[in-house]
Amino acid sequence: MKQAEIFSRVREVVGARQDSDVAAALGVTAANYATWKARGTVPYEKLCELAVQRKISLDWLLLGVGDSAGSGAIDVDLFSSVFHALWRGANEIGGDDTFPYVLSNACAIYSKLSSIADRVEQSKVLTMRVNLALGSLAHATVSVLRQQEVKNPNAGRNEQEILRISALAKSFDKAA
Repeated sequence: MKQAEIFSRVREVVGARQDSDVAAALGVTAANYATWKARGTVPYEKLCELAVQRKISLDWLLLGVGDSAGSGAIDVDLFSSVFHALWRGANEIGGDDTFPYVLSNACAIYSKLSSIADRVEQSKVLTMRVNLALGSLAHATVSVLRQQEVKNPNAGRNEQEILRISALAKSFDKAA
């Protein structure tokens, strides 16, 4: 996710000519918007609000995937269920550093679920996809921790964390 690409899509959606127009559409001051741009920050909450207000695809707005603006409203309850299921598990694995991964996977899983009409089937697919995504994240996290341990064998603290996250990975794999 590149911030400049996201803000470019926001400009398109709101018909903004200047940064102050984008800031106004997001409900923030021009100074706040300028700070976000300078720091490379993506205001996810504000972008979700904009997507709901303008009835645009969150996949398209955040990821540039799928149909462009005006492609349909977001089922906020469904997206919230997906996001929170991923966020709870990701926090057990890696905390706040996992937010971009969670958001990206939430959009992908939401896209899949929004095409399924039956709520029972949605629930099954949600559980499976969330567990697959979290299992993948857990395995990747273990891999990174092992690499860090090789670089700094005296650290020692990673082994307990590796065992904890490996156990989580196995439970996610089994549940998927």
